[in-house]
Amino acid sequence: IDTLFNFAIELAFNGFPITETQANRLNHYQNDFKKFNPNNNYLQKNWEKNDTLKQKDLANTLTIIRHKGRAGFYEGEVAENIIKTIKKNGIISLEDLKNYTSIWRTPIEFAFDEYNVISMPPPSSGGVALGQLFMMLSNFEIQNITHNSMEYIHLLSEIEKRVYIDRSIHLGDDDYFSVPIKKLMSKNYNQQLASKINLSKVTTIDTVSK
Repeated sequence: IDTLFNFAIELAFNGFPITETQANRLNHYQNDFKKFNPNNNYLQKNWEKNDTLKQKDLANTLTIIRHKGRAGFYEGEVAENIIKTIKKNGIISLEDLKNYTSIWRTPIEFAFDEYNVISMPPPSSGGVALGQLFMMLSNFEIQNITHNSMEYIHLLSEIEKRVYIDRSIHLGDDDYFSVPIKKLMSKNYNQQLASKINLSKVTTIDTVSK
């Protein structure tokens, strides 16, 4: 477990030089840092490329978890700080955190080209959505499409419309809602969806969903 945590703790404590993009992002969110985390001012400055970003609070949290394991997050100092932070709008209590138990769920698994992709199952929608995207994409000669070309963007947009329609209709927490994973991850089903894509015509959401 030391191997898992030590590098991250060292990096958070000693910091690392940020890129120009990271500096711009940190500057962009200055008002949010002041509003939501006014007592921790290490993010509140005019950032420039190659400035060192140190996150000592994160290093402390990771150190506690390294030493105490599960209890280091769901009980004690870290749990108390979570509840303190969300107390105005939160519905989670210290007892909720202490009594939480993780659940093993069978991962989403699918093949794409020579790769075997393993991803999150519901209640996360990402694994199914990713699987549908790749399964639909496999019906096209993508090796002949230039990256970021008009045809490339059009194809991905059309596929994603269909993925997100299924996401909004079918995906949810399968402890409370029957998610048709077998259907959504079916090669034939996604082939049918892909067959309705016109590479030279844009479809609206209303048209796709009919």
